[in-house]
Amino acid sequence: MNISFSDSGTLSYLLKPVKSKGLKIILLIIIVWLPITISSFFINTNSSVTVFNDFEFHIRFLLLIPIIMLMEKKVDKPFNQFLEQTQNIIAESEKEKFEKVLRNISYITKNNVAEIIFYVLFYSLIILFWEDVINNANKSYFFNDDTKEINFIGWYYLFISLPFFQLLIFRWIFRWVIWFWMLLKVSFLKLKIDPVHADGMGGLEFINLIPFLFSFLSFLISAIISTHMGLEIVYEGTTLKSLTVQIIFYTLFFPFLNYIPLTFFVNKMFKAKTEGILKFGQLLREHNRAYFDKWIYHKKEEDKLLGSMDNSSLSDINGSYASNQSLKLIPINSNFFFITVVISAIPYMPLLLTQYSIIDLFKKLIIHFIS
Repeated sequence: MNISFSDSGTLSYLLKPVKSKGLKIILLIIIVWLPITISSFFINTNSSVTVFNDFEFHIRFLLLIPIIMLMEKKVDKPFNQFLEQTQNIIAESEKEKFEKVLRNISYITKNNVAEIIFYVLFYSLIILFWEDVINNANKSYFFNDDTKEINFIGWYYLFISLPFFQLLIFRWIFRWVIWFWMLLKVSFLKLKIDPVHADGMGGLEFINLIPFLFSFLSFLISAIISTHMGLEIVYEGTTLKSLTVQIIFYTLFFPFLNYIPLTFFVNKMFKAKTEGILKFGQLLREHNRAYFDKWIYHKKEEDKLLGSMDNSSLSDINGSYASNQSLKLIPINSNFFFITVVISAIPYMPLLLTQYSIIDLFKKLIIHFIS
């Protein structure tokens, strides 16, 4: 069963007549960015933050939207490969249950209910909490200087541009939720976990490929937070040092959240490791006893089931037991996790330029290197 995320949803339906990915990106930019930018020429404001120097606005709609659109198709192939691999580790008696999970996922992705609920909820919250939205709006160019009433830019941003952007983020969050739910379901099925698999994770290392793919979502959220922090530093006098704890927290929190579903398999991994210790321990004792009988006590071999009782056989069976001993209880690839943390940290790096020039940063690097 082939599942497609990129070809589902209201946005995919609206953009279906446009075949070129590049044209889709241009069309979205025309819808969400261009009207506000053009309107700013005709709406006067004395605000220190304008459309032109609001880098949060431009990063969201000129940088992040194209990146999101380019990544849309990237999720389908690895997710379907993941489903194939998952099917291979499920016991035959549980295959039908897994097929039911796949049918549910296919149904959810093909209908637009989730995105419609998102739209209804988004606009309902804006209307219900309109006063709070206006009072907490951090973009002063939303308002006319004379009347202090919200202007066209504010209306367009809140009801057109922002919902479009939030929808793109929501689509990725929704995919992650589907994967989360699927892993939870799979964790209750009977699995064929190999306690001596070379990956040290019972053959489940492939599961890491999906949270690694969703590190893109960590990047997006970090980029949104980073641009907001940038505005606080440049226009509100906030220091980068005062934001350090927040940056460290967000850099680590989203990767941890991304990999949490892999903890669903702790019980399965513990059971596989325990059974492996008992079964391989017994086999190892019998083999070692037979090995000593042959090579130390020079007794006649009676049982050929345990191998040839030579040094090679001893090494092989000890190696298998060692593999079982090193089996991880949580099947997380530490290298993938580290890369995810780095990806999550990248959007915060430009904030250094609010305190130091590139030349200053290189000077500090050289000084630390030679001192």
